[in-house]
Amino acid sequence: MSEIIEKIGFIALGGIISAVAYLLKRKIESKPDLELLDKHQKVLEVHKKMKEQGLDIQSLNIFGQMLTTKSESLQNHVQSLKTKSVTHLISTSSKHMTQLEMNQQALESFTRSLEKMSNEFLIIKRAY
Repeated sequence: MSEIIEKIGFIALGGIISAVAYLLKRKIESKPDLELLDKHQKVLEVHKKMKEQGLDIQSLNIFGQMLTTKSESLQNHVQSLKTKSVTHLISTSSKHMTQLEMNQQALESFTRSLEKMSNEFLIIKRAY
């Protein structure tokens, strides 16, 4: 029984010594200071690259707002297209259709949607 207690004591002592050694090593290396210095160095590099390319924070903010506006308008447009396609399906459906007529109607709807999507893609591509 005393051997088990002795082994547990040695394990605990080893854990304590390891923790103290880790903390001392971290303090000696000044790891937090080095990490902060590295972060500031990366920010400085980004700032230099922006200056080289003639960019500033204000122009980036304007660009971000433009992208956000485009994204919102695109989402609204997609929502309206979804609404229109559902109402189109409801208005064009009838009680008695053959499978051939349903297939033809689906193909026409698919073709129209593909054309609309292609046109919207070209409009968005021209905007950028």
